[in-house]
Amino acid sequence: MFNKIQQSSQKASTTKPQKLHLSQGQLFQGRIIKFFPNNIAALQLGNKTVSAKLEAPLSAGQTYWLEVVRAGGIPQLKILDDNSVRRGEQQTQAQVLQQLGIPANKVNDILIRHLATEQIPFTKEVFEKGAQLLLQTETITKEGLQTLTTLLQKNLPLTQESFQAIKAVERSQAPLIQQIAELHSSLQLIEKDNPSLRSYVNGLQNIMKETQMVEGKHPLFHLLHSVSSQGVSQDIREGATQLLQRTGLITGSDSVDKLFELFKAQLIDPTNRASVSKLWPFLLQNGTGGIPIDSMDGKTVFQLLHSRLDQPVNKGDQQQQLQLLLQLFQSKESAKNVTQTLLSMQHSLQHFSSQEKSAIAYMWNQTVSNEQENVRSTIASQFMRIITGVGYLQERELSQFFQGQLSFNEENRGARLKSLLLQLNQLQLSKEMKEKVGLVLHRLTGQQLLAQEQQGPIQQTVLQIPLQLGDWQTEMTVQWEGRKSTNGKIDPDHCRILFYLNLTQLQETIIDVHIQKKVLSVQVFNEHEKPNGLIHALLPLLKKKLSEMGYTLSSIKWVQFQEQKILKANSAQQAYAQRQGYEGVDVRI
Repeated sequence: MFNKIQQSSQKASTTKPQKLHLSQGQLFQGRIIKFFPNNIAALQLGNKTVSAKLEAPLSAGQTYWLEVVRAGGIPQLKILDDNSVRRGEQQTQAQVLQQLGIPANKVNDILIRHLATEQIPFTKEVFEKGAQLLLQTETITKEGLQTLTTLLQKNLPLTQESFQAIKAVERSQAPLIQQIAELHSSLQLIEKDNPSLRSYVNGLQNIMKETQMVEGKHPLFHLLHSVSSQGVSQDIREGATQLLQRTGLITGSDSVDKLFELFKAQLIDPTNRASVSKLWPFLLQNGTGGIPIDSMDGKTVFQLLHSRLDQPVNKGDQQQQLQLLLQLFQSKESAKNVTQTLLSMQHSLQHFSSQEKSAIAYMWNQTVSNEQENVRSTIASQFMRIITGVGYLQERELSQFFQGQLSFNEENRGARLKSLLLQLNQLQLSKEMKEKVGLVLHRLTGQQLLAQEQQGPIQQTVLQIPLQLGDWQTEMTVQWEGRKSTNGKIDPDHCRILFYLNLTQLQETIIDVHIQKKVLSVQVFNEHEKPNGLIHALLPLLKKKLSEMGYTLSSIKWVQFQEQKILKANSAQQAYAQRQGYEGVDVRI
């Protein structure tokens, strides 16, 4: 997704004028758009429009090759070719190469045409380095020219390392975590013959483990907890009872007390020993794990065991937990049907009582109970560990270490993915394995190179975070935009944050957050129906946590779009960042 976001941001930026930075010796092909009084004209260079004072007879609507004679103050330009003697585009480009003293050959001809079409400023030195890169990397193709264009537009070093890094990002299709997993599997296959690789296999395993987002207990567990607890309101307990009737756990005239007494009886039934041991292994000790179950009522037993239930890592474990629990409640419903029933509730809230709505809100809030405490978000902390573990901050950490600002031991350094890849790249591995290591390494480096961009006073930062949601391998790309504050960082009180996610159920989702004077407005772009129940349930918690940090939530808007419309109208780009452009460059010709 990272490369798509970069491309979409670049395309979106073409709709607004950009600030033009020219250097002495640069050449470019620009078009005269129209004239104004006092010999002022509008000159177009790609998506850049500049005000130009003309001191030579030029014609509106014509394209000219221009050279920057002086860049300081008001840049002065020299016309390279004469409009009156041109006999076609091909001959003009040949004349430019000739004036630069560059031989005409296949690579140079292709490159000069590409730079003219894209209207990218360049010097003779830059041109020669670019042509050499295309030859060295054997990518005299449309893709190779696109990679070179990115290097030039981002003002990145024209080296093979930078070229390969940007190419790896632009051509990547699979999520980064999937590439890491494939490399891990490949190393495991050859580890038996090469035991020295074990530390690298373990290192990759630890990094992958960190990207795993814990699934958490199934919502039904929280519903059962609310109906059995005296710590929740009467309305929530009554609503939870009604919801359990909808799921089929409570049938007919059965009471809540009877439901939990049935659970208690099944819990101590020897025939259920295998199921109980999977849910609560400690109960195998002395039959009940030292808990006086016989002297406790069913509700108390469930409350005690609910708090000691392991958190499932993935969706499969969660569904297995639920199925075992349903068996202990002697329910004939399957875990899949119960899950579907609970999920469907958020789309039909108008058919539920006020007590049921309160119980639904409580149930969904409990699924993010780790965010309830007045401490730093556990999810945010995990994201920071992933960012550090992948190695995005490795160069900065090394710089701080050498300046004595950071304590950095060998163990910590080896725990970074980029560090592991650099070490692997120095080993004697097969050509195929070297390519796999290099592909991930180049991609990480490419993402670092593309992570920041300055557009006028606006700073833009893009970061990709690999994630595993159960068995779903995906990534979250976060894009920050805003003015820099006095400490050199983006001002958190006046900025824009975009989250790009590809989720299991909701699939491609964009969350656009605008912050002005600590007031947030949020837009969610997705092709699915708005999950009213879920938003209604989690909104109070979101407002509360934002308020604790000094922010106010003003609105949340769900924008539903159809994928086929996006492909035709490019309306998805409207959800991406629209970079602000800046005019005001006067050019004397």
